[in-house]
Amino acid sequence: MSRRLFFVGLIAVSIATTLLSTLLSYRNANRAAEDFLESQALSIATSLETTILKYGTKENIFADIIMKEGWEGIAFLALYTREGLTVLHSNENLINRKIEDPHIKVTADRGKPSSGYKTLGTGEGVFVLNFPVHSQDSPMVLRVALHTYSGRAIVRDARFQLLSVLVVISILTVITILFVILSKKREELEKILIEREKLSLIGEMATVLAHEIRNPLGSIKGFAQYLREQGGGEKSRDSGPATQYLDIIISESKRIETLTSDLLTYAKQEEVKRERFGLRDLIEEILFSLSIPPRISLHVDIPGEGVMISDRIKMRQIVINLIMNAIDSIEESGTIQVRLRESGKEISLQVIDAGTGIREEMMSEIFKPFYTTKAKGTGLGLAIVERFTKALGGRIMVESNFGKGSTFSVILPKE
Repeated sequence: MSRRLFFVGLIAVSIATTLLSTLLSYRNANRAAEDFLESQALSIATSLETTILKYGTKENIFADIIMKEGWEGIAFLALYTREGLTVLHSNENLINRKIEDPHIKVTADRGKPSSGYKTLGTGEGVFVLNFPVHSQDSPMVLRVALHTYSGRAIVRDARFQLLSVLVVISILTVITILFVILSKKREELEKILIEREKLSLIGEMATVLAHEIRNPLGSIKGFAQYLREQGGGEKSRDSGPATQYLDIIISESKRIETLTSDLLTYAKQEEVKRERFGLRDLIEEILFSLSIPPRISLHVDIPGEGVMISDRIKMRQIVINLIMNAIDSIEESGTIQVRLRESGKEISLQVIDAGTGIREEMMSEIFKPFYTTKAKGTGLGLAIVERFTKALGGRIMVESNFGKGSTFSVILPKE
């Protein structure tokens, strides 16, 4: 996990740094293109100002400049009075025409050049520099309009670089996402393999327990019960230390039998035997067979039949373990609710207890094998519930409030 986070973090920092650098370069390229055009226009305007002040406006030198292509990239040249009257123009047809352009008056009044972009009647965009010409008669404005080919070339190169970087970043992002997905799947597969190895060991151990312990344990429990009965039966339960010792032998023998049975159940292969049954009937059958202590009040809320096609034996074990877990969580007296709800293609089984609840730091541990907070618990009840729920294609959720109780919800597909 730490290596994966380090790798993802490194890629993220590299992507962010590269993208920021490229965006800055692109923005600087736009500025460089505009500075280049402005510098070129200022150079032309300065030269033309000298010519205009020297020779005047009697001859249309702008048309000759355009015809002879003295400067590259010029779209048009024009000289205006402060009021917008065209004195000179590279297109002689536009001389003596008046235009309405506030930039001309502003440039003439301020005596400082101004620049910007303008769209011609042909639809072409040009860079325009308005340059004040300080003649003796009245202030005039020289307009130099340049084609943006050279500037666009700079921007085009920067845009191409930006697009290239974005493509590379997209590829890196996809690779990173695939890496994270594959890494998570690998971890999940490793967990599954570890779980299978663990189950294999438990299965071997459970088999040994079943064959090597159950037989002698049955004899021990049988002889203890026989001696207990010979000692006076139930009436002499407190008749002496020997009777109490026999009760302990019988009780502990039953606990070992329960542990052995739970181990065998947990270690069984997850083969699902499908059959059609009603979950409501199964729950009622289980509740009828279980011995519910008098201190516990049981409420059943099952409005529907809960018909499903699944493994009845595994479902029975899930219900029994959840109810027994709820009973064990109630120390003195309390209530247990069993609810059944149907929604579309799913069935939800809830077992709600008013027991001791689960501490928040223990929530991640409760489904681990052999983890228990009970004095005589095996720690396999909830582990079996989770394993069988997954085997049936379902999921289990837990909500708990320490000191007030817990809610175990098992959501299973109807088929």
